[in-house]
Amino acid sequence: MNEEKANLIAYIKSGENRLKALKIMNKQKKLVFASDIVDEIGIRVNHMGALLRDLTTKGLLDNPNPSNKRQKLYQINDLGREILAYFEE
Repeated sequence: MNEEKANLIAYIKSGENRLKALKIMNKQKKLVFASDIVDEIGIRVNHMGALLRDLTTKGLLDNPNPSNKRQKLYQINDLGREILAYFEE
C-alpha cells in the first residue's frame, strides 16, 4: 500500500460520517445530491454538502457538474471503491 492510499484510509477512519457516506454512495446506482442521502446519515444538508465536497477534493467521489454551484451531483469513483474495500475486509 502506498502512502497516498494510507493517508486516505486514515482520513476516512477519522470521521465516521465519511465512511457512512462512502458506503451509501457505493450502493447508489445513480448520481445523487447531498440532500438525497442526509436522512440515512442523520446530519444537516449543509454538513453533508461539505462532507461530499471534501471527499471529492480527496479524489474519492466524482462531481460531473462542477460548474453548477447550487446543485452538485456526486458519485463514487474507482479510488473511492478501493478505499472503501479496505473497511469491508
